[in-house]
Amino acid sequence: MTCRSAIPNRIAAPPAPVSIDDQAQIAADELPHQIARLKWLAEHEKLHWGTYQIRKRALTAGVATLTRLARQQTGLAHLRQIIASDATAISYQTLGQYRTALLREIDAQLLGSSDAEAGQAGEGSPS
Repeated sequence: MTCRSAIPNRIAAPPAPVSIDDQAQIAADELPHQIARLKWLAEHEKLHWGTYQIRKRALTAGVATLTRLARQQTGLAHLRQIIASDATAISYQTLGQYRTALLREIDAQLLGSSDAEAGQAGEGSPS
């Protein structure tokens, strides 16, 4: 005879979606533990050392990718706020100045803030 108390009488709701920022942070927090686990396996469970190195690089690359995606998503949200802001658009005298400012902001997001700042320092102030 089967015990019915072990069978749930309703289906659990799916978990709430986790943002890419949270996923990147969780992965970064777990990375040292995952690498330590792999190292222990390599030393005690006959995991080939080359396999350990490959898995370690894959874990590190995965965390780096999640972190990069989180930064890109944050940058896109910032860019959307700038484009959606009427006050920002009104502050420019011409459409060309507004377009240039938007392109600079996009370049800043694509190149990273330090590269974009270095590029803007050489251009001088816009007229």
